[in-house]
Amino acid sequence: MNNDDGSVDLNLPNPMSSALANIVKFPDFLTGDKEADRLILQYGRPFFGIKRPKNYRPRAPKACFLNAFNLAMEERGTYCEGVSVGKSLGFHHAWITLDGEHAIDVTLPDAQDHSYFGIAFRGSQFNRLATSRITDGQLRPVFSDPIDDLLRNFLRDMSVATPSDVKTS
Repeated sequence: MNNDDGSVDLNLPNPMSSALANIVKFPDFLTGDKEADRLILQYGRPFFGIKRPKNYRPRAPKACFLNAFNLAMEERGTYCEGVSVGKSLGFHHAWITLDGEHAIDVTLPDAQDHSYFGIAFRGSQFNRLATSRITDGQLRPVFSDPIDDLLRNFLRDMSVATPSDVKTS
């Protein structure tokens, strides 16, 4: 999350600020790709994990990208990708949001104990971007190596959802 002067704001609740500091210090810490990590820091923002609402059942473990994508395609939330931090280390992860502030995570059983930092994607351009990453029935992360022009253009064109763009239910 950038400040007006372009610097990265790390004044977030610990351990999230520690995880983001690691991304700044080790530019491929999160995704294994320096450019991907830079883009997440540049365009991302914090989300707060909440207890999964009753109408959002647990989905397949270790399939966060596909789980979040499927819910977004069902129009049950906005796809988000970035970092999730529990009690210690952060990891590359995907979730959905309904309001642009709270993370609904159908992959992790304890989302309310996690902090999230990432990008909320929306619209038909996101559908095109995400479907371009399906191979053999598996969805690769939006921020998969290598970063392609489709993602760069998507971010540049500001097709990233802001909290006011995300519909509430």
